[in-house]
Amino acid sequence: MLDYFLKKNIDQLNEKGYQFILGVRIKDEENQKKKKKKKKILSLNIQENNPKEIKHKNGRLIITHSSKRQKKRL
Repeated sequence: MLDYFLKKNIDQLNEKGYQFILGVRIKDEENQKKKKKKKKILSLNIQENNPKEIKHKNGRLIITHSSKRQKKRL
């Protein structure tokens, strides 16, 4: 359900011509499609201050790593 609302909001932003950045965290996902996406992102071996970019159906994903945030979550 959340994916539906997120996609709807993204579509509305695109229709109005807005440029935007969405921030998300990689979490444990139950959906098989999301598990594949998470595995692909984690396989990029992202280092601090060295973001990676991958194509996405809604634009592009820019993926970063923060050891400071990682320490907070542990």
